[in-house]
Amino acid sequence: MGEEGNYSARSLREHGFIWETPFGTKESEIALSNQGGKWRLRITAASGVPHIHRQGATLALLPRPVRDESRVSHGKPIVLEDRYLLDIQVGLLKVEDGMATVTPAIYTGRSGTAADLDHLVNLQAPDRFARLERLWASMDALPDRVAETVDVHRQYVVGPDLIGLPAERSVRAVVDALEAEDVPWYIPGSDPLDALELLAGITTVIPDLPLPNEAPPDSPEIRRRLEVALRITKSRGKGHANFKKDVQRAYNFTCAFCGFKALNVPGFGRFGNDAAHILPWSQYDLDHVTNGLQLCRPHHWAFDNKILLLRADSGVYRVELNTNLTDGITDQATMGLLLEAVGVIPDERLPKPSERPSPEFIEKLYEGLEGY
Repeated sequence: MGEEGNYSARSLREHGFIWETPFGTKESEIALSNQGGKWRLRITAASGVPHIHRQGATLALLPRPVRDESRVSHGKPIVLEDRYLLDIQVGLLKVEDGMATVTPAIYTGRSGTAADLDHLVNLQAPDRFARLERLWASMDALPDRVAETVDVHRQYVVGPDLIGLPAERSVRAVVDALEAEDVPWYIPGSDPLDALELLAGITTVIPDLPLPNEAPPDSPEIRRRLEVALRITKSRGKGHANFKKDVQRAYNFTCAFCGFKALNVPGFGRFGNDAAHILPWSQYDLDHVTNGLQLCRPHHWAFDNKILLLRADSGVYRVELNTNLTDGITDQATMGLLLEAVGVIPDERLPKPSERPSPEFIEKLYEGLEGY
C-alpha cells in the first residue's frame, strides 16, 4: 500500500484489514502485527483463512500463488498454480476502530524477479471483477460441470463468509473442471478466466500462447500442451479450436446419433466424442457450428464414410443406413452399433435451432450420392 492520504504502512501497525469489493465487504482476519521484531501481515485467528495474497487471488478467480521466490516457474504462462508470486496493490478506503478497509486495485503476477518484465503481468482489479460479473451472467452457456464450479466460487465471493480454504478450493475446482473440458488453448493450472469466457461465448478471441520453449523448464506437461496448440494453429488455425468448442458446447458433449456422452476424466479431459464436420474442412474450410455435429468415434467414422446418412426435413433430423454399403456386413455387433443410430434424432440431443446442422450443407454433402 505504501502511503495513501494521511496514512502510511507504519501508521497501520496493529490494525486489522477488511476487503471491500464490488460484491460486498469481507473480513480478512489479517492484521499488521509485530512478531519476532518484524512487522508483517499475519493471520489473527485459527479460522482457516489463507494468507492475504491467497485471499486476494481467490476473490479474483486466480490460481493459488506462492510466497517463496524459489518456487516460481521462471517461465510462461506467468500465472500458474503454486508457481507464481502475486503482489496486490490496494487502495485504502477508511480507517476506524482499529480496522483498515482496503480495495484491490492492481494484481501483479510474476513468474520471475520483479525486474523481469517478460515474466510479469498486471491485471486491473475493477476490470477483473467486471469480467467475473459478465461470466456469472453467462453461466447457462457453460458446460454443466464448469457452470456448477463457477457458481460455487461465485457464492463464496458474494456471500457473507470469510475467504477461507473452502473458497480457495473452489478456484481449484473451476480449474479441474476446465481442464476436463479439454480446451486446447487452456494450460492446466493457469488463469482460467480467458478460457471460461470462450466457453461461455463472451468472446471468440483465443489469446496468443507462449511458444513451447517459453514454458517453465521443469514442466513437460505444459510444454506438451503448448506444442499441441501450436500444431493446431499451424495446420488449421484458431478457427478450428473455436469450432470444436462451439460444437462441444452446443451438443453438451453428447453424440447426436446415439446419445453417448463423452467421458469426463478429471485432469485428463473429455474422451470418446468428436466435433465432426458435415462439409469436409479440407474442401470447404468451414469451421462453423452449423457445419458440425458432435459424434462418438464409431458414428463419426460411419458418418464420414457415408455409411450413416443424415437427413433434414422441415426441422426434423433423421439418420438412415446406406444399405448400398452395408449389405455385405455380417458381424452382428457392427450392425448393431450402426442400427442404434438409425431413426429420428431426439430433439434433446440437438442444439438450439440457430446452431443445428444446416440443411443446405447436408444437401451439398450428398450431391450425386446414389439413392439419397
